[in-house]
Amino acid sequence: MESTLIFLIFCAISISASPIQDSSIDGYSLDVSDPLTNDSIVKMASHRYAGIIARVFQTNTTSFDKSMVSTLTNSVANRLRVEGYMAPTMLANLNGPDQFDKVYDGLRANNLVNLNAIWIQVNDTKLFSKYTADNVWFIDSIVQRGLQHNFNIGIFTNAKMWKKITGNYLGLPATVRLWYWANNGEGVYREGAPNFNDFVAFGSWTSPDMKQFAVKELVDGAIVNRNVFVVRKS
Repeated sequence: MESTLIFLIFCAISISASPIQDSSIDGYSLDVSDPLTNDSIVKMASHRYAGIIARVFQTNTTSFDKSMVSTLTNSVANRLRVEGYMAPTMLANLNGPDQFDKVYDGLRANNLVNLNAIWIQVNDTKLFSKYTADNVWFIDSIVQRGLQHNFNIGIFTNAKMWKKITGNYLGLPATVRLWYWANNGEGVYREGAPNFNDFVAFGSWTSPDMKQFAVKELVDGAIVNRNVFVVRKS
């Protein structure tokens, strides 16, 4: 029993990105909600992880997530593809554009406005209204504010949640990217496939930009989610 436990722990610690064998995949990235040490970031880069997506918004306080500044800065310094994500809420006193402005002001204050993209999470019904029309208006307003600030903007969701929250809204600008999730739960043994073979078009998207296929795994000393991505051709 003890030897089995040690073996499982070793496997978890040793997770690294595989060499790219699928021509539809450009790379692997990690999304994180807690700060990373620079040592972890260096190791992740050496293990073929090409990108970091860090939380940049504290939903509970509707404020920029200052705790992630060092993670973003060190990821940039290690020449990774660096992006941010936010989970806006309709339950706050701030409207959607003002919530995005909190992110923008925080990034600007820390010389981080050149992130590759900002992703808006549309994945938790508790943060939205029961009326899909209200949700569409809220999401649209955030997207437009992000575009006004010259960010690449994307949505994190999947077909089920997008339909439930927006009624399968079709009206997003064509430039808005898609990061969807498809896995069976937390941990190594509940991973989805690290490719886009399971993708079925929904909403405005006929193809994805990124897929979260693994949740809460230990990689180089940090609990992370794992993704595959493609580089959008302009």
